[in-house]
Amino acid sequence: MKTLLTAVFASFGLAVAMPSGALGQDAVEFVSFEGSDDRNILLAGGNVRVDADVAEDVVVAGGEITIRGQITKDVLAAGGDLLVDATIGEDLRVAGGEVVVRGTIGGDVLAAGGDVRLARDLKIAGRLDAAAGTLDVDGDVAGDARVAGGRVNLGGTFGGDVDATGETIRVHAGAHIMGDFVYRSLNEAEIDPNARIDGDVTFIRSKATDEFLGGAFAGVGAGSLLFLIGLIVRAARSSCWSPMPSATSPTACGVARAAPSP
Repeated sequence: MKTLLTAVFASFGLAVAMPSGALGQDAVEFVSFEGSDDRNILLAGGNVRVDADVAEDVVVAGGEITIRGQITKDVLAAGGDLLVDATIGEDLRVAGGEVVVRGTIGGDVLAAGGDVRLARDLKIAGRLDAAAGTLDVDGDVAGDARVAGGRVNLGGTFGGDVDATGETIRVHAGAHIMGDFVYRSLNEAEIDPNARIDGDVTFIRSKATDEFLGGAFAGVGAGSLLFLIGLIVRAARSSCWSPMPSATSPTACGVARAAPSP
Protein backbone atom coordinates (compact mmCIF):
# COMPACT_ATOMS: atom_id res chain seq x y z
CA MET A 1 0.00 0.00 0.00
CA LYS A 2 2.69 2.46 0.94
CA THR A 3 4.67 1.63 -2.21
CA LEU A 4 1.61 2.14 -4.41
CA LEU A 5 0.66 5.48 -2.92
CA THR A 6 4.24 6.73 -2.90
CA ALA A 7 4.62 5.86 -6.58
CA VAL A 8 1.37 7.57 -7.52
CA PHE A 9 2.10 10.74 -5.59
CA ALA A 10 5.71 10.88 -6.74
CA SER A 11 4.66 10.63 -10.37
CA PHE A 12 2.32 13.58 -9.94
CA GLY A 13 4.48 15.72 -7.67
CA LEU A 14 2.31 15.25 -4.59
CA ALA A 15 4.55 13.48 -2.09
CA VAL A 16 5.97 16.71 -0.68
CA ALA A 17 2.55 17.94 0.28
CA MET A 18 1.09 14.87 1.98
CA PRO A 19 2.13 14.16 5.58
CA SER A 20 4.22 11.00 5.79
CA GLY A 21 1.84 9.55 8.32
CA ALA A 22 -0.91 9.53 5.73
CA LEU A 23 1.17 7.33 3.42
CA GLY A 24 2.97 5.17 5.92
CA GLN A 25 0.17 3.75 8.07
CA ASP A 26 -0.50 0.34 6.52
CA ALA A 27 -2.89 -0.40 9.42
CA VAL A 28 -5.47 2.03 8.02
CA GLU A 29 -7.39 -0.23 5.61
CA PHE A 30 -10.72 1.60 5.49
CA VAL A 31 -11.55 5.26 5.99
CA SER A 32 -14.92 6.82 5.24
CA PHE A 33 -16.72 10.10 5.64
CA GLU A 34 -20.50 10.31 5.59
CA GLY A 35 -22.82 13.12 6.52
CA SER A 36 -22.06 16.80 6.10
CA ASP A 37 -19.33 19.23 7.06
CA ASP A 38 -18.48 22.88 6.43
CA ARG A 39 -14.71 22.34 6.46
CA ASN A 40 -12.10 20.82 4.14
CA ILE A 41 -12.09 17.00 4.14
CA LEU A 42 -8.67 15.29 3.84
CA LEU A 43 -8.53 11.49 4.05
CA ALA A 44 -5.99 8.75 3.28
CA GLY A 45 -6.12 4.97 3.58
CA GLY A 46 -6.22 1.67 1.79
CA ASN A 47 -9.90 2.06 0.92
CA VAL A 48 -11.38 5.56 1.11
CA ARG A 49 -15.04 6.35 0.71
CA VAL A 50 -16.74 9.77 0.76
CA ASP A 51 -20.53 9.99 0.51
CA ALA A 52 -21.42 13.37 1.90
CA ASP A 53 -22.38 17.00 1.51
CA VAL A 54 -19.21 19.05 1.92
CA ALA A 55 -19.17 22.84 1.91
CA GLU A 56 -15.42 23.12 1.19
CA ASP A 57 -12.78 21.00 -0.59
CA VAL A 58 -12.17 17.24 -0.57
CA VAL A 59 -8.66 15.73 -0.84
CA VAL A 60 -8.24 11.94 -0.71
CA ALA A 61 -5.49 9.39 -1.30
CA GLY A 62 -5.86 5.62 -1.30
CA GLY A 63 -5.66 2.31 -3.04
CA GLU A 64 -9.39 2.32 -3.78
CA ILE A 65 -11.35 5.57 -3.71
CA THR A 66 -15.07 6.24 -4.09
CA ILE A 67 -16.44 9.79 -3.98
CA ARG A 68 -20.17 10.48 -4.02
CA GLY A 69 -22.42 13.23 -2.77
CA GLN A 70 -22.22 16.98 -3.21
CA ILE A 71 -18.99 18.90 -2.84
CA THR A 72 -19.32 22.66 -3.02
CA LYS A 73 -15.75 23.45 -4.04
CA ASP A 74 -12.81 21.38 -5.40
CA VAL A 75 -11.91 17.69 -5.33
CA LEU A 76 -8.40 16.24 -5.58
CA ALA A 77 -8.01 12.46 -5.54
CA ALA A 78 -5.05 10.17 -6.24
CA GLY A 79 -4.66 6.43 -5.85
CA GLY A 80 -5.14 3.06 -7.51
CA ASP A 81 -8.79 2.60 -8.52
CA LEU A 82 -11.01 5.68 -8.40
CA LEU A 83 -14.71 6.24 -8.91
CA VAL A 84 -16.08 9.77 -8.80
CA ASP A 85 -19.87 9.96 -9.07
CA ALA A 86 -20.69 13.28 -7.50
CA THR A 87 -21.84 16.84 -7.98
CA ILE A 88 -18.75 19.05 -7.66
CA GLY A 89 -19.19 22.81 -7.61
CA GLU A 90 -15.74 23.76 -8.85
CA ASP A 91 -12.74 21.79 -10.20
CA LEU A 92 -11.87 18.08 -10.20
CA ARG A 93 -8.27 16.81 -10.32
CA VAL A 94 -7.85 13.06 -10.31
CA ALA A 95 -5.00 10.63 -10.96
CA GLY A 96 -4.92 6.84 -10.68
CA GLY A 97 -4.47 3.46 -12.26
CA GLU A 98 -8.13 3.12 -13.26
CA VAL A 99 -10.34 6.20 -13.14
CA VAL A 100 -14.08 6.50 -13.79
CA VAL A 101 -15.82 9.87 -13.53
CA ARG A 102 -19.57 10.50 -13.58
CA GLY A 103 -21.79 13.27 -12.29
CA THR A 104 -21.59 17.02 -12.72
CA ILE A 105 -18.49 19.19 -12.51
CA GLY A 106 -19.03 22.93 -12.19
CA GLY A 107 -15.48 23.89 -13.21
CA ASP A 108 -12.55 22.26 -15.00
CA VAL A 109 -11.36 18.64 -15.00
CA LEU A 110 -7.75 17.42 -14.95
CA ALA A 111 -7.46 13.64 -15.18
CA ALA A 112 -4.57 11.23 -15.66
CA GLY A 113 -4.10 7.50 -15.28
CA GLY A 114 -3.63 4.12 -16.86
CA ASP A 115 -7.27 3.81 -17.94
CA VAL A 116 -9.50 6.87 -17.69
CA ARG A 117 -13.18 6.80 -18.56
CA LEU A 118 -15.30 9.94 -18.52
CA ALA A 119 -18.76 8.42 -18.66
CA ARG A 120 -21.71 9.38 -20.84
CA ASP A 121 -23.64 10.85 -17.93
CA LEU A 122 -20.78 13.21 -17.00
CA LYS A 123 -21.24 16.94 -17.51
CA ILE A 124 -18.26 19.31 -17.32
CA ALA A 125 -19.04 23.02 -17.25
CA GLY A 126 -15.43 24.07 -17.90
CA ARG A 127 -12.50 22.67 -19.86
CA LEU A 128 -10.97 19.21 -19.90
CA ASP A 129 -7.29 18.21 -19.73
CA ALA A 130 -6.74 14.45 -19.68
CA ALA A 131 -3.91 12.00 -20.33
CA ALA A 132 -4.07 8.20 -20.08
CA GLY A 133 -2.93 4.96 -21.57
CA THR A 134 -6.51 4.40 -22.69
CA LEU A 135 -8.80 7.43 -22.58
CA ASP A 136 -12.55 7.31 -23.22
CA VAL A 137 -14.46 10.59 -23.24
CA ASP A 138 -18.20 10.03 -23.61
CA GLY A 139 -19.57 12.87 -21.48
CA ASP A 140 -20.43 16.49 -22.23
CA VAL A 141 -17.61 19.06 -22.08
CA ALA A 142 -18.74 22.68 -22.34
CA GLY A 143 -15.28 24.15 -22.86
CA ASP A 144 -12.15 23.24 -24.79
CA ALA A 145 -10.57 19.79 -24.41
CA ARG A 146 -6.93 18.75 -24.57
CA VAL A 147 -6.57 14.98 -24.49
CA ALA A 148 -3.68 12.57 -24.95
CA GLY A 149 -3.22 8.83 -24.72
CA GLY A 150 -2.06 5.64 -26.29
CA ARG A 151 -5.67 5.05 -27.35
CA VAL A 152 -8.03 8.03 -27.42
CA ASN A 153 -11.76 7.46 -27.93
CA LEU A 154 -14.06 10.45 -28.29
CA GLY A 155 -17.79 9.84 -28.09
CA GLY A 156 -19.17 12.82 -26.22
CA THR A 157 -20.22 16.38 -26.92
CA PHE A 158 -17.57 19.11 -26.91
CA GLY A 159 -18.65 22.74 -26.76
CA GLY A 160 -15.24 24.11 -27.79
CA ASP A 161 -12.10 23.03 -29.62
CA VAL A 162 -10.58 19.57 -29.19
CA ASP A 163 -6.80 19.03 -29.29
CA ALA A 164 -5.90 15.31 -29.27
CA THR A 165 -2.65 13.37 -29.33
CA GLY A 166 -2.39 9.60 -29.46
CA GLU A 167 -1.18 6.46 -31.13
CA THR A 168 -4.75 5.69 -32.18
CA ILE A 169 -7.54 8.27 -32.17
CA ARG A 170 -11.18 7.43 -32.78
CA VAL A 171 -14.17 9.77 -33.02
CA HIS A 172 -17.22 7.59 -32.54
CA ALA A 173 -20.75 7.81 -33.88
CA GLY A 174 -22.76 10.32 -31.89
CA ALA A 175 -19.76 12.47 -30.99
CA HIS A 176 -20.19 16.20 -31.58
CA ILE A 177 -17.28 18.63 -31.67
CA MET A 178 -18.64 22.17 -31.98
CA GLY A 179 -15.23 23.77 -32.46
CA ASP A 180 -12.08 22.80 -34.35
CA PHE A 181 -10.55 19.33 -34.12
CA VAL A 182 -6.75 19.23 -34.18
CA TYR A 183 -4.99 15.92 -33.67
CA ARG A 184 -1.42 14.64 -33.66
CA SER A 185 -0.56 11.06 -34.46
CA LEU A 186 1.42 8.85 -36.81
CA ASN A 187 -1.90 7.66 -38.22
CA GLU A 188 -5.02 9.40 -39.39
CA ALA A 189 -7.88 9.38 -36.92
CA GLU A 190 -10.81 7.04 -37.42
CA ILE A 191 -13.76 9.42 -37.68
CA ASP A 192 -17.15 7.74 -37.87
CA PRO A 193 -19.40 9.15 -40.63
CA ASN A 194 -22.11 9.69 -38.02
CA ALA A 195 -19.85 11.88 -35.89
CA ARG A 196 -20.31 15.64 -36.23
CA ILE A 197 -17.46 18.15 -36.34
CA ASP A 198 -18.58 21.76 -36.89
CA GLY A 199 -15.13 23.34 -37.16
CA ASP A 200 -11.99 22.55 -39.13
CA VAL A 201 -10.20 19.21 -38.90
CA THR A 202 -6.39 19.41 -38.85
CA PHE A 203 -4.15 16.32 -38.90
CA ILE A 204 -0.54 16.82 -37.80
CA ARG A 205 1.51 13.72 -38.50
CA SER A 206 3.91 13.53 -35.59
CA LYS A 207 6.42 11.11 -34.08
CA ALA A 208 6.59 13.13 -30.87
CA THR A 209 3.61 11.41 -29.24
CA ASP A 210 5.63 10.08 -26.29
CA GLU A 211 7.12 13.51 -25.56
CA PHE A 212 3.71 15.14 -25.74
CA LEU A 213 2.21 12.52 -23.43
CA GLY A 214 4.97 13.15 -20.92
CA GLY A 215 4.27 16.86 -21.06
CA ALA A 216 0.55 16.28 -20.64
CA PHE A 217 1.05 14.15 -17.52
CA ALA A 218 3.50 16.71 -16.14
CA GLY A 219 0.98 19.48 -16.73
CA VAL A 220 -1.71 17.59 -14.83
CA GLY A 221 0.74 16.91 -11.99
CA ALA A 222 1.89 20.52 -11.71
CA GLY A 223 -1.67 21.78 -11.53
CA SER A 224 -2.53 19.22 -8.85
CA LEU A 225 0.52 20.12 -6.79
CA LEU A 226 -0.31 23.82 -6.69
CA PHE A 227 -3.91 23.00 -5.88
CA LEU A 228 -2.96 20.66 -3.04
CA ILE A 229 -0.48 23.10 -1.50
CA GLY A 230 -3.22 25.71 -1.40
CA LEU A 231 -5.57 23.27 0.33
CA ILE A 232 -2.99 22.25 2.93
CA VAL A 233 -2.38 25.88 3.81
CA ARG A 234 -6.09 26.50 4.23
CA ALA A 235 -6.59 23.21 6.06
CA ALA A 236 -4.09 24.30 8.69
CA ARG A 237 -6.67 26.86 9.74
CA SER A 238 -9.84 24.79 9.60
CA SER A 239 -10.20 21.30 8.22
CA CYS A 240 -11.21 17.74 8.70
CA TRP A 241 -7.85 15.95 8.41
CA SER A 242 -7.93 12.25 9.17
CA PRO A 243 -4.98 10.15 8.01
CA MET A 244 -5.66 7.67 10.79
CA PRO A 245 -8.93 8.25 12.66
CA SER A 246 -9.90 6.22 15.68
CA ALA A 247 -11.49 2.85 15.03
CA THR A 248 -13.83 3.26 17.99
CA SER A 249 -14.73 6.92 18.24
CA PRO A 250 -15.62 9.80 15.93
CA THR A 251 -12.88 12.19 14.86
CA ALA A 252 -13.04 15.86 13.97
CA CYS A 253 -14.56 14.59 10.71
CA GLY A 254 -17.69 13.62 12.59
CA VAL A 255 -18.25 10.08 11.28
CA ALA A 256 -14.92 9.19 9.73
CA ARG A 257 -13.99 5.62 10.54
CA ALA A 258 -10.95 3.39 10.12
CA ALA A 259 -10.74 -0.35 10.48
CA PRO A 260 -7.30 -1.69 11.45
CA SER A 261 -5.80 -4.65 9.62
CA PRO A 262 -6.54 -8.04 11.17
